[in-house]
Amino acid sequence: MSNDFDPSMLASLGLDPSALGGGGGGGLEASGLGGMMAGLQQQMQAAQAKAQATVVVGSAGGGLVKVHATGGQEITRVEIDPSAADDTEMLEDLVTAATNDALRKARAISEQGVSGLLAGLPIPPGLLP
Repeated sequence: MSNDFDPSMLASLGLDPSALGGGGGGGLEASGLGGMMAGLQQQMQAAQAKAQATVVVGSAGGGLVKVHATGGQEITRVEIDPSAADDTEMLEDLVTAATNDALRKARAISEQGVSGLLAGLPIPPGLLP
């Protein structure tokens, strides 16, 4: 895989490749880089807003317990089948498992949005968590 930067990657993100400037020099102009970063920041905020508006459902016990969470990892609802209420210890385990399942799905939604924006950009390994 090459680490060479291809300006067409900017166009795929909805950014203006001419912001690179360079007039044949191949270098980045400060104003072009600032504009590119501002556009990327706007897209990142839009992806985060979309993730926060997305609701996922984690479940456990074959659907006895369901936990709803947003892509922002906020628990919004818990559903418990009345038949699960007879055994408190089992219910606690099911709520824990369903919550963890919902949060895993919520993280995946957030990561998909970010990775989609960053795909193809020449970001050095280890720069992002």
